This record gives sequence, structure tokens and C-alpha cells, in this order.
Amino acid sequence: MFSRLTLGLAIACVCASTSVAQTTTMDFSSLKPYANYDPAPQTFGDHANLNVTGKTRTAFGNGAQICDYIEMWNDGYSALSGAGFACQNGRVGELYFQPTAGHSVLLNSLFVGSYSSVNGVGPVRPMTVKVFDIAWNELFTFAGDITTSLQINPGVSSTQGLYLQWGTDYNTGVNLITTTVSNQTPPPVVTPEPASFVLVGAGIGFIGMLRRRRQG
Repeated sequence: MFSRLTLGLAIACVCASTSVAQTTTMDFSSLKPYANYDPAPQTFGDHANLNVTGKTRTAFGNGAQICDYIEMWNDGYSALSGAGFACQNGRVGELYFQPTAGHSVLLNSLFVGSYSSVNGVGPVRPMTVKVFDIAWNELFTFAGDITTSLQINPGVSSTQGLYLQWGTDYNTGVNLITTTVSNQTPPPVVTPEPASFVLVGAGIGFIGMLRRRRQG
């Protein structure tokens, strides 16, 4: 009896703590049927548990919206084979990653580059990358000069959503944005050891014996 019960609880524990993760990479080179300066489609990056929305703002954070999209370019941002950038110079490109209910999104990494490059090296251009949560708390910041393509690793997550922003020179762009969407892991189920069942049974038996003695 104890072995079956213990096995059932162990299976329940494993099922409750299992988390399914889906890692995807947004590669702008997959949009090459589109022309340079075309708006990146709002379905780009979407999957069953993640909705991705692009736009351009006047400034970092909750700045006013300039365009309800970012634009794309096929080649020339350092060694990147495609890139997304703000729709106007001096503005901020943005991608918003919203997981579905019961999931979290982790922004693993992205690559940035400088336009226009020769042999994978572009002009020295200042670039800032920021990540915010939905309350506009700043979770990550990178600021530096870009020439060759550079990988940036924010490594931040949220169950509600993340804003990835970059700018303010539209000759700096992003590509190969990797995210991981996971189930929210519920609290683990504690499985009693077999010895615990023995102790509980012994305790109940002892209490019953005392009651019988008192009644006698």
C-alpha cells in the first residue's frame, strides 16, 4: 500500500515541477522578401505563447509613439545579414515581448551592428540598448560604440512583458534576438518519505492504544 501511494505522490511531484521551455530567435534575414525600409510585420516573432509588437518612440522608456512599427534592412549593419531599426533618425526602436497567461519570457541575447559596413565593419556609432518591464522599471542597460557586430546578453525575464529598446541613431540596428518562453513553475509538491508513513501509522496506533486503556 505504501509503495503505491509513494509512487503516485512521486509522479505528481515530477509533473508539478516540470517546466516546458521554448527558445526562438528572431532573424531579420528571414524577411528578405521584404524591401529595405519596409515595416517589419507585426507577426514577426510571434508564436503560440508569445506576442511580439514593434514600434518607434521619441525617447527611451515610455516616450511618445512615432511609428507603430520598426523598419528592416537586408544587409550592411556590420556583419549582420539583416537588421531592424527605428523608423526615424534620432528616435528609439522598440520590440515588446508579451507572454501568454501562465508563461514567462526571458530575453537571452541579441546582436547589434553599425551601418554601412565594409567587410563586416561599420563606422563607429554610439548605441544604447535598454530593457524595461511593463511598469517601465529599467532592468538592463548597455551603452557603447558599435563597429563590428556585437552580442549583448540582457538575461532578464518577466511573466507580464519586456520592452527592448535601442537607439538613437537609426544607423544602428538589431538582429538575432533570442528569447525563451517557459511555463510558470508551480510550487513543488513535497513527497513524504516511506519512513514518514511508518511513523504516522505508529503514532495513530499508540493513540488508539491509550484510548482503549482509558476506556477499560
